[in-house]
Amino acid sequence: MTQNEEENSEILEYRVDPSQNGERLDCFVTEKTPNWVSRTMAQNAIDRGKITVNGLTRKSSYRLKANEIVLLEVPAPPVMDVLPENIPLSIIQEEEDFIVLNKPPKMMVHPLPTIPGGTLVNALLYHFDHLPQMPGALNRPGIVHRLDKETSGVMVVAKTMIGLQSLCSQFRERKNRKEYFALLHGVLPKKDGRIDLALGRNPKSRLKMQIDPSGKEAMTDYRILSEFQKRVSLARIQIKTGRTHQIRVHFKHLGAPVLGDYLYGFLEEDRVFGLDRQMLHAFRLGFYHPRKNDFIEFQAPLPEDFKRVLRVLSGREPYDSVPTK
Repeated sequence: MTQNEEENSEILEYRVDPSQNGERLDCFVTEKTPNWVSRTMAQNAIDRGKITVNGLTRKSSYRLKANEIVLLEVPAPPVMDVLPENIPLSIIQEEEDFIVLNKPPKMMVHPLPTIPGGTLVNALLYHFDHLPQMPGALNRPGIVHRLDKETSGVMVVAKTMIGLQSLCSQFRERKNRKEYFALLHGVLPKKDGRIDLALGRNPKSRLKMQIDPSGKEAMTDYRILSEFQKRVSLARIQIKTGRTHQIRVHFKHLGAPVLGDYLYGFLEEDRVFGLDRQMLHAFRLGFYHPRKNDFIEFQAPLPEDFKRVLRVLSGREPYDSVPTK
């Protein structure tokens, strides 16, 4: 950090979860630092003793132990003016405490310093007043959970603090139900099953996750619904945990990454289907009503690009009708 950054820094405290026992300090720090702190900045902070474990400075390769306390000194978040934008929302249902909506593909959920506009949060600020926000949840009013930018589908957003606290608690305690449709590159020998493989941050790329036995628990159930030309599979997926890139990394590990996944798959090969994003759609979300406490579920229809690829794969639409990018 520069002198100016040190004068405008903050201390973050984390307790090492038992599931992270044995994880390298640099990997832990890379995962925990906010997105405005680069991997290089985090590494420099370790080298300069700005990160301590139980009060002691440690090397990057130090293996953490469960319940150790890690203190990170990081630059304070940059000041951002998140502006309302008149972006249409596809609302499935609106109630006093929450909004259920269908997020389109290619829309980020919340802004970043490098991408301050065009996000779901910008749209929410235009259409709704006084959305609640958890302390420390910078520029994320109403946000309870996220979908990747390229993933489409059903999301819930809180409108009141009652809704925010109830929904955040349910997602944290895994009381909700999340189901997806995915098109996979390839076919799987097992047509249904459970993938129970922990995930951790890739130490070489902050953007990527990887299978990591010392990482966080991640569990995915799946069933193959259809196979097309022995090259693409349609899967129905339920995730029991909500780890970053969970579905994408689990199916890459099985040798059948999500179709069109630029980070883990074969995007260039998949362009023959006329797509430029990953074919992953959150079609069902269930949770307990914040006030009535009954379990409710909502569905989002498949977007047009997903349906178009299905038509091409099933022979109802020729390849040469697929638009090129």
